[in-house]
Amino acid sequence: MVLKFTNSGGIVQVISMMRVAKRILAIPTVAPLRELKKRLDYYIAFKNFQRMAEKTNNRFALSAADAFPCLNDATDVPAFGEYFFHLAWAARKIRDITPEKVYDFSSHTHFAGILSAFFPVVYHEFRHVEVRLDKLHTKSADLCALTDIDNNCLSCVTCMHVIEHIGLGRYGDPLDYDADIKALEELKRIVAVGGDILLVIPVGNPARIEFNAHRIYDVAGVLASFSAGFSLEELSVCVHRPEGWQLKLHVAAQEVANEHYAVACLHLKKINLGKL
Repeated sequence: MVLKFTNSGGIVQVISMMRVAKRILAIPTVAPLRELKKRLDYYIAFKNFQRMAEKTNNRFALSAADAFPCLNDATDVPAFGEYFFHLAWAARKIRDITPEKVYDFSSHTHFAGILSAFFPVVYHEFRHVEVRLDKLHTKSADLCALTDIDNNCLSCVTCMHVIEHIGLGRYGDPLDYDADIKALEELKRIVAVGGDILLVIPVGNPARIEFNAHRIYDVAGVLASFSAGFSLEELSVCVHRPEGWQLKLHVAAQEVANEHYAVACLHLKKINLGKL
């Protein structure tokens, strides 16, 4: 795009506008054109809204210092992503299991908070957490070493979109290549015989680490790790298609074996002590 001006005043005006926009919107020195257009559209909308405020009962402070650009929300449809579907899946599983208490290990905080309206929840988190909410008890815990929890004692354990992060340092945890294996072994150890584990992890082909975001697992390998002492009650999966994310219930492992990225939702029941 080439801009031409018939006088230097136009250039000065544009430069001045860009300086103000940069102050308000924090436009980087180099930005993709699409991102730059979003920010300029925001700046124009902001100035138009300021003019509207001047013509009516100005009930709020409105200044560049309070600018809070939300540039990616004007979509054609609301976002129903993988977190929406896997948390909805887990909530329905908890409804059907009807446990006396849910022991959650670092799943989405919204899940723990909402679930505690219906079931007592003990929420464990690597980082320090302290929340005051009826029927929600929070504890600090290292999922790789749950030394204060006995063997075979918890009836319902949830751990969703967590295992894949452990040991990659993303959340301030120490680097440990095999931390995910240690965490899985701890989950298997603490759940009681007859108890349930709801486990959500990303799966894909090839299995890989996208450092330091997460690991992506081979679904057959995950199932094999629970072959001793556990039964697979359900495998469902969140997959992305051109029309958006979808939740597919009760699928076979082969159906997701060739997905580049999907989210496996596993309901596992401890049927005996296995190798423990």
